Amino acid sequence: MMNKKFRAFFAWMLPEPLQLEIKPYLNSLKKEFLSTDIRFTALEQLHLTLRFLGNISEEDSLRLVTAAEHTLKNTPSFPIQLTGIDFFPSQQSKKTLIATCPPNPALITLTHAIEQLVQSLGVTPETRPFHPHVTLARMREKLRKEIINTDFSLPIDGIVQEISLMRSDSTKDGVVYSSVWTKTLKD
Repeated sequence: MMNKKFRAFFAWMLPEPLQLEIKPYLNSLKKEFLSTDIRFTALEQLHLTLRFLGNISEEDSLRLVTAAEHTLKNTPSFPIQLTGIDFFPSQQSKKTLIATCPPNPALITLTHAIEQLVQSLGVTPETRPFHPHVTLARMREKLRKEIINTDFSLPIDGIVQEISLMRSDSTKDGVVYSSVWTKTLKD
């Protein structure tokens, strides 16, 4: 029997109140950039990736969920802020528009715990530095226009109350994320 693989990642999915705070800004940007070369992230798909896993099997996802349940069982919820708008990976390479999220000790502790759990299951260690952010839009080409919109009221405060193992599927309309597993953190 063939064990089908899918792209997966651990993430904090933005809860609806934060989505609603970001919505007016995204709507303004959509009006400002009437281009098919920019693909905005759907509100319900907004997330902060904690650890990208690449292609995993359904069997691997079950092992990850079991390990995550154990590893994260005493992890408390914690505050988080979206503090600015920037480009990723840099101002020089303006291909991804992001909401920045400065790392705080609780976020770093969580990402380290997830990194240890995935490595314990044989996943290749992550070598890239962790840059917490929420992707708002992707561009096919480097953006030539500066963003002058100031409707985004910063900072936006949130609480990380759930962590999810997400599945990423490409469709003709773009990438769609769906939850494989969600863990509610302790209050």
